[in-house]
Amino acid sequence: MFPAARNAERFVERCRKELDLPVRILSGAEEARLGYLGATGGSGSAAVLDIGGGSAQLIVGGRGRSVDVGAVVVTEAHLHSDPPAESEIEAARKRVRKGLAPLFRSKPGELIGIGGTITTLLNDSGPVIPC
Repeated sequence: MFPAARNAERFVERCRKELDLPVRILSGAEEARLGYLGATGGSGSAAVLDIGGGSAQLIVGGRGRSVDVGAVVVTEAHLHSDPPAESEIEAARKRVRKGLAPLFRSKPGELIGIGGTITTLLNDSGPVIPC
């Protein structure tokens, strides 16, 4: 769930109170692990990528991590012009490559993208394959 949100605890308390449901905030590692399990069933050598606003989770072969290269974070840190200057785009690329590079030491059999950023990108480029 939203570990970096300023009002996360207040939101969780409200959910507990109004919905009478247990709620907990997932760590980046838990989010990555559960995303991988959901996309692969826990088997295979696929890499699973989930790009959020604040972070991205990349899991290769069941091992992964959460890195601060989310769409909103990278945009706010590097893309200040409209359209972005080439130097801004290159700075954003460098940050993403640096964050994700350690996770691509071995080549995965396939890359599975999950989450809203991936489906938005696919919607902009063509039809989405339903799951």
